[in-house]
Amino acid sequence: MTSRDGTAHFRYGRARSWRLRGRRVSSFLMVDVTVSGIVRAPPSEVFAFLADLENWPRWQGDMQTSTLVEGQPGTIGARYRYVSKAMGQTIDSIVRLVRVDAGREVAFEGEWAGMIRPIG
Repeated sequence: MTSRDGTAHFRYGRARSWRLRGRRVSSFLMVDVTVSGIVRAPPSEVFAFLADLENWPRWQGDMQTSTLVEGQPGTIGARYRYVSKAMGQTIDSIVRLVRVDAGREVAFEGEWAGMIRPIG
């Protein structure tokens, strides 16, 4: 996540695999999300709010819950369990903060699994 001129940019990816003609096919789906708005608070407070994933259900529509399960909020190594509902499926996962550059970037990693069912 970077924050310049009041705009936050997020980039995250998801590994997917499915069967096609009896063969397992894997791909990596990268998603870019841009959110902008005016927040009347000091940048350090806004960053601290966004770096703590327990706050994410308050502003990210598909996330239902996010709970700190290990570590200190918003710090490297902190682990969060989150549940989100997107594209007709519920995702229950654990993510870990791997990089925190105060005021500039939060990076996390985790595993997601899902099923794709073709229609037609």
